[in-house]
Amino acid sequence: MSLLDRLTTDLGYPLLTDPASLAAFATPQENTVIFLPANPLHYPETLDVAIVLPEFLKVFRGRLSAGVADMNFARELAAKYAITEWPALLFLRRGEYLGSIARMRDWDIYLTKINAFINMSAPAKAPQPPAQRAACRPRR
Repeated sequence: MSLLDRLTTDLGYPLLTDPASLAAFATPQENTVIFLPANPLHYPETLDVAIVLPEFLKVFRGRLSAGVADMNFARELAAKYAITEWPALLFLRRGEYLGSIARMRDWDIYLTKINAFINMSAPAKAPQPPAQRAACRPRR
């Protein structure tokens, strides 16, 4: 079983495959984080983020719920929210955009940013995707 499968199978995070499944999961929740994975062969940090995601839920117990976008839907969400680096964590409040964190970061950076998202008084304005979205490329 892969680390990504572990998130949905063992830990019970919902697998989000389309806007309807995202809305059904995120809209009733106060704060959600949606993991936007990429192919770990091209983006090895995907596995690192898959490891730390459950730890974030422990730290922010009761204040944050997690879901996992399948890779096709992750690309759709990345385009919608102008996310150009992989993997990414997308933060929502009742389905509305709070922000995102791309790639693997230091623990303290994650905690600071997640805490800021959770404590925002209102959702942020979602970024507008560029007209000509640059393709996400693997790091070399």
